[in-house]
Amino acid sequence: MRRTEQPLGIGDVLAALRHMDPAAGVIGGLFDDAFVDGAADSPVARGYSLRAQETAALVLRDPDDVALCAFPPALLYACRAAALASVATRALLPPGSATASVCGDAVRVPVMLATLAHCPQHISHIEAWAPEPVPDEVGEQLDEAGIGFTIAARQQDAVYGANLLVAASDAAQLSRGQLCDEAVLINAGGSVVSRDIARRVSAVFTDADLGELITGLAPARPAGLVLMDLLGAEHPDIALAYRLYRALRPDTAQESPATSSDSTDAQY
Repeated sequence: MRRTEQPLGIGDVLAALRHMDPAAGVIGGLFDDAFVDGAADSPVARGYSLRAQETAALVLRDPDDVALCAFPPALLYACRAAALASVATRALLPPGSATASVCGDAVRVPVMLATLAHCPQHISHIEAWAPEPVPDEVGEQLDEAGIGFTIAARQQDAVYGANLLVAASDAAQLSRGQLCDEAVLINAGGSVVSRDIARRVSAVFTDADLGELITGLAPARPAGLVLMDLLGAEHPDIALAYRLYRALRPDTAQESPATSSDSTDAQY
């Protein structure tokens, strides 16, 4: 891992995501804000913090105010968006049903793919599009998970036939004709949903609904095109930053009950 004053790069984050499921780092906050803001065993309650430094990086600090690692905000937000999209995938699609499309920019697409690699029970194949090549290690991770993976030459080619579409950034441009009638569309990057798509949507959920969706308290998913709009992705998530740090430096980070398991599927 890089020295603390140098913000982590996408290679560092992809290495961490190979060993941990970021969904497990955000799921507790979907049920109770105290998990993030003050539960006794959360990183926040134990004294960890995220603070902006002069370079605009977010620095994770331990209870003694020692800087542990620094994140470019856009990269940490990409991890949170991917974690929420992963939870939404498991909440809205039955196991084994998803042929997925992931479209977006050169940062969010690899992070999203590395995160969805932890969903082999729900996703059988992913076709991706990004304006730059996806790192080889991402394809290797998906292959190890048993998820088929292809790269599309054009964005519209990645979308056809998919019943799970993840717009990972505002670089994803979706049109009405590209979407299956029963698809789940996850807006994970602030893309503007066009009017023609909005008219086809049978239900709209946000990340505020995820807690009830994964516990079955929300009404069953209706038929038709479903939109999941992730409005809380750009949040400085201390618990997630701590988990990423732990994955990169397991020798120096202490285990806590709230972050000890990387298996999210077992929780719902």
